[in-house]
Amino acid sequence: MTGQEYYDHFLTKEEQDQWMLNFRDACIRTHIEPHTCIENRMYKVFGDFHEFISGSFSWADTPQGFQYWDVISQRTKPVNKKQVFKMTPLKFM
Repeated sequence: MTGQEYYDHFLTKEEQDQWMLNFRDACIRTHIEPHTCIENRMYKVFGDFHEFISGSFSWADTPQGFQYWDVISQRTKPVNKKQVFKMTPLKFM
């Protein structure tokens, strides 16, 4: 999934607002233009939600702190689509 999909589906509105403020701040602290930084993060494909969240803040201190986002990544577990959409054959007697 892309960063945008994880952002939209696995963060509450409050968490989205905090993510945006903190990620923007992280970009500014490391002298990266926030708009470009955020856009790149949203289009990038990540293997899982933890990779999206931890990668967003592990490279720069933010007011919220990396630990806050690490807690969110552990609490919010995306559904494994392979398990949800796995079809089992019908058995006829």
